[in-house]
Amino acid sequence: MDNVLKEIYSKDRLIRYSFFFLGMFLVALSYNVFILPNDIVYGVGGLGVIFYRTMGLDPSIVILIGSVLLLILSFCLLGWDKTRNSIIGSLLYPMFVKLTEPLAGYIDFGTTEAVVTVLCGSVISGFGLGLVFKSGFTTGGTDILNQIVSKYFKMSIGKAMLFTDGVIIAIALFIFGFQKFIYSIINMYIVGVITDKVILGISESKCFYIITNHETEMKKYILNNLSHGVTVLDARGGYTGNVTKVIMCIVPTKEYFIAKEGIHAIDPDAFFLVTDAYQVSGEKWGVFVDLIRIRNARKTYKNGVTAIQDLDLDIKKGEFVFVIGSTGCGKSTLIKMLYREEKPSSGKIIVGGINVGRLRNSRVYKIRRKIGVVFQDFKLLPKLTVYENVAFALEIFGLPKREIYEKVVKVLDLVGLKNKAKQYPTNLSGGEQQRVAIARAIVNGPKLLICDEPTGNLDEVTSMEIMKVLEEINKLGTTIIMVTHDTEIVNKMKKRVILLDTGRILKDYAEGEYVHESN
Repeated sequence: MDNVLKEIYSKDRLIRYSFFFLGMFLVALSYNVFILPNDIVYGVGGLGVIFYRTMGLDPSIVILIGSVLLLILSFCLLGWDKTRNSIIGSLLYPMFVKLTEPLAGYIDFGTTEAVVTVLCGSVISGFGLGLVFKSGFTTGGTDILNQIVSKYFKMSIGKAMLFTDGVIIAIALFIFGFQKFIYSIINMYIVGVITDKVILGISESKCFYIITNHETEMKKYILNNLSHGVTVLDARGGYTGNVTKVIMCIVPTKEYFIAKEGIHAIDPDAFFLVTDAYQVSGEKWGVFVDLIRIRNARKTYKNGVTAIQDLDLDIKKGEFVFVIGSTGCGKSTLIKMLYREEKPSSGKIIVGGINVGRLRNSRVYKIRRKIGVVFQDFKLLPKLTVYENVAFALEIFGLPKREIYEKVVKVLDLVGLKNKAKQYPTNLSGGEQQRVAIARAIVNGPKLLICDEPTGNLDEVTSMEIMKVLEEINKLGTTIIMVTHDTEIVNKMKKRVILLDTGRILKDYAEGEYVHESN
């Protein structure tokens, strides 16, 4: 466990420290510009306000003294690793408060209502604190106490702040009066909410826990109609001791209504619980028998040409599928929609349980991590070696060098190019270059490999060698979809063959041969 903590704290240090310093600056600036002038009390900074108004003491000195005392408490209750990260904040925050103090003189809110400035300060403080906590640090002071309460009383950081700062805020009622007391409460609440949102993010998903007497129908609705995975959990009632099944599923927040109403429609007596799912990670693709599910898909380009129309298609995990057809039949459009190079005009394109047609552009990269693509023209970088071309696909994900080395060596061995690792693409044959392209496409362990005419520029012998490599990859569990015009390859491989014609599936053979539209 110690090694895990070390790995966490050593990861992305530049980004973490950038967030930390930015957050620290925002909190200190907000303190001098909004908090101190309005006598808002919370945390050790609140004690600084109180001692400044009553005794004329420098707030930064009060904050420093309070933080040092709490550091000692942190070392006793949270341990050295947590305290170590608090030391930096405990020393720097008072410094930032002192350094940003002159900036308050350049910001004049004139006749702006005090409540407006308090709201602005609360949002900025909450955002800054969220950045500090998210980077693995604290600003010292009662932030340490908040972490202690959060750990031992099992509550979020934001709620811990409501508890610990509440005691200090109560003092404001007696010193600054009821109005400033109310302002302090508003500030504390907003800071807590904004802090949690920055740390956890805004929930994009909902997690449903469902107990129903119609388990089969409920699973079919979620899998087929909502196109999301389900997990069935064994549960036992704490009071009755009765054993039952609990269906768990995660759906996007925007699909919450249709999921909830569907549950009610299937079983009006169903018991279900819905919670926010702030982060969903892990292997979702393994849940589905059908890796690809296309329903009533249509693609019409802006020039009016319809490339895909009324297309329904299921492809199971581990299949090897050839897509054939004449030029302009929709093959390229189909595979481009699978890895979201193109969006369908209508219908559903479900890949690994994800409706890729509805993915926001900012999230497309997540699905492409699970899909490898091999092109006819290789698309290798000529100034990089074989090893560097393949490693580049992993470097963009920020993987450690050791892990990159192990994965690259493994796939180069798989495609038979381990002894060519230091060669440049221009020194390789066409078949060898295509093997490099295949290695690059599979090095990240994709569940789906899309091959667009991978043998189009190769001779017959080399083409069959490439097909042997693809067949070995398929045997390891990777689903392969290959667009081709090569009759010989299709006839020899005896895999599933899908014939497209004018954007529709004309034929679908389980173990077919190359056929033409006229057949």
